[in-house]
Amino acid sequence: MTFTDFTEEFVPFPRAERARLTEFGDRIVFGSDFPNIPYGYPHALDVLTRLDQDEKWLRAVCHDNAARLFAMDTGAVAP
Repeated sequence: MTFTDFTEEFVPFPRAERARLTEFGDRIVFGSDFPNIPYGYPHALDVLTRLDQDEKWLRAVCHDNAARLFAMDTGAVAP
């Protein structure tokens, strides 16, 4: 729920810590409690594009890191 409008209104992610997203991008995995969330699933993904990260980071967070974590042979290129 981090970074969604719902959470940012009450408990915003500290701006000073956003640089760590880049630093630890190879260890972040997108997750969702859909459908048990108070906003649409597309919003959960859309907010990731607002974080000023590049496409490589987005692909890693949304796919490649989990594929690597679960040892899935998907043809993903390791970072």
